[in-house]
Amino acid sequence: GAAETRDICADLVGKYRDRYLADRVFELAWTHSQVLLQQINATEADVQLYGRLAASVLYSNSVLRADSSLIIKNLRGQSSLWGYSISGDLPIVLLWIEDQANIMLVRQLIQAHAYWRLKGLAVDLVIFNEDHAGYRQVLHDQIMGLIAAGIKVKRMDRSGAIFVRNADQISEEDRVIFQAVARAIIRDSRGTLAEQMDRRGRVQPKIPVLEPTRVFRSLPPIVEALPRKDLIFFNGTGGFTPDGREYVISTGSEQVTPLPWVNVLANPNFGAIVSENGPSYTWSENAHEFRLTPWDNDPVMDSSGEAFYIRDEERGHFWSPMPGPARGATPYVTRHGFGYTVFEHTERGISSEAWLFVAVDVPVKFTVLKVRNRCGRPRRLSVSGYAEWVLGDLQPKTVMHVTTEIDPQSGAILANNSYNAEFGRRVAFFNVDHATRTVSADRTEFIGRNGTLASPAAMIRSRLSGRVGATLDPCAAMHVVFDLDDGEDREIVFTLGAGQDAADATALARRFRDSAAARKALDAVWLYWKHTLGAIQVETPDPSVNLLANGWLLYQTIACRLWGRSGYYQSGGAFGFRDQLQDTMAL
Repeated sequence: GAAETRDICADLVGKYRDRYLADRVFELAWTHSQVLLQQINATEADVQLYGRLAASVLYSNSVLRADSSLIIKNLRGQSSLWGYSISGDLPIVLLWIEDQANIMLVRQLIQAHAYWRLKGLAVDLVIFNEDHAGYRQVLHDQIMGLIAAGIKVKRMDRSGAIFVRNADQISEEDRVIFQAVARAIIRDSRGTLAEQMDRRGRVQPKIPVLEPTRVFRSLPPIVEALPRKDLIFFNGTGGFTPDGREYVISTGSEQVTPLPWVNVLANPNFGAIVSENGPSYTWSENAHEFRLTPWDNDPVMDSSGEAFYIRDEERGHFWSPMPGPARGATPYVTRHGFGYTVFEHTERGISSEAWLFVAVDVPVKFTVLKVRNRCGRPRRLSVSGYAEWVLGDLQPKTVMHVTTEIDPQSGAILANNSYNAEFGRRVAFFNVDHATRTVSADRTEFIGRNGTLASPAAMIRSRLSGRVGATLDPCAAMHVVFDLDDGEDREIVFTLGAGQDAADATALARRFRDSAAARKALDAVWLYWKHTLGAIQVETPDPSVNLLANGWLLYQTIACRLWGRSGYYQSGGAFGFRDQLQDTMAL
C-alpha cells in the first residue's frame, strides 16, 4: 500500500496484520462483488468471460481483430468516426448482428459494457445491425430494449457509451475503418461469445534455434572501467578531452552515472536523444507529436525502444556494442561530441565502435557499427538492430494502428500510422546496408513471451521470421551474419528515418544505405558544427567558462532548445515565445 506519511503507513501495517480484520476485508470484497453482479444481472461465469474480453481491449489480440489485409486497406484517420458521434479516443468493441436468434450475444456485450464501466474501463460499444430478413425494425427494437433495461441509459451516443447503427447506412470505406480500429470484433455468425474467445490464432512460424558449434566458455571476471588520464574537469566518471570537443564517460557493471548523461542529436526537423547507455528515442518534425520510437522518461532504468546486439554465432554469446540493454562483461567508453556520440567496447577479442549521428539536412539517423576481430583466429559473428515503432505521441495509443511492409528495392522495413490525424501520410523506415539479412516487424517474436531487451528470444534463434503487416506488436528488427578473419574489420550501417510519404521514405532508405553515404553525412555534421561553433571564440580568466562558451553552450542551445525542443526529461516539441526568446540570449 501507500500513504501520505510514514506514520500513516505504519498504522495501516499494524491494522491489517490482524488476521480477523484481513478476513473481514475479504468478506466485504465478496459482498461488494455480489452486489455488483446483481446490479448488472450477471453470473460469475459471465464476468469471467467479460474479463477475458477486456484483456483484448487493453492489449491488442490479433485473434479478435480484423484481418491484416483489411487493416492495410484503411487510409482514413480518426476524424472519419466523428460523423457517427464517435470520438475515437476510447477503445472500440464492434458487434455485428444479423440474426434475431442471436440476440443473446447483444445482451452479453451490453452487460459486459456495463461491467467494464463499473470497473473503470471506458469503452465505446458499436453495434452494427445487419439484419437482411426484412424485419430490421424488430431487431433494432430488441437491441434498444436491452440497452434501456441496462444501467445508465442516459449514456447512449456519448463517449464511453453504446452506439447502434444500421449497417446498410454505412459506406464501405467507413466499414473498413471501423473494423481497422476496433480492439475486438464479435460477429453472431461465428458462434457464441465464449466460442469466439476460445478461437486460436494463426500458427506462428517456427524459427530454428541457434546451434552452437563451439563450447561456451565461462564469462571473464568483471573488469572495472579505467578512465582516461588526459581528461579535464574529470569528476570520477567523465570529463572533457583537452580540446574540449568531446565529453568522455567510462562505465562498467559497477560504475555507472548517477543519472542519464545525454547528447541531443538534431537538425531543424528531426532528432534523437542518446545517453551514455545507448539510444533513448527518435522523433521526426515534432518531438512530442510524432515520435518514431518510445520516449520512456525513466532516469532510473534508462530504458529504450532501440537496441543493438553483437552475437558470437559459434558459441551463442551476445552483448550490446553500447552499455544497454545487454551490457557486456568489460567496460564501455562513451564519447559525446558535437552532433555525434561514439560507444567503444571490447568483448572476447571483438572490438567495436558504434557511431550515432543525425544528418544535417535530411530526417535520417545513422548507427554505424565498426567491428574488428582481435582474438587471433577467424570468427563468425552477427549484428542485430531493433526499434519499436510509435509513429505518434504514446505507444499504447498508436501500437494497434501501425502497419509495416518491406520495400522490395532497398529491403527496408517501412511503417505507417494512417490513423494519425496530423502525420497519417508519413512513412518511417529502418534499414541496414547488408543484402543478406533477415527481418521481422513482430516485437513479440523478437523479445519473446515475458522477455526483455536485455535477453530477447531472437538471440537464441538462428534468424528472424520475415513477418510484417498489420495486427502485430510493431517493431523493426534486422539480423546480419558475417565472417571476420583475424585482424579484419567490418562496417555495418543502420539507418532510421521518416519520409513525407512512402515514395520519399523509400528514396531516403535507398540513398543512405551504404558506408559511403554515412561517411559523407558524418563529414557534413562535423563541418557544420565546426563552422557554427567556431565563428566566435571567447577568452576569459576561467578555463571552464571558456570551454562551455566556446562550444557546448551554443551547441546545446541550437540542437536541444531550438531544433529538438526536447531533452531526456521533457519531450515537449512545441515552441514557446518566452522559452525560445530566453534560449536565444545564449547565441
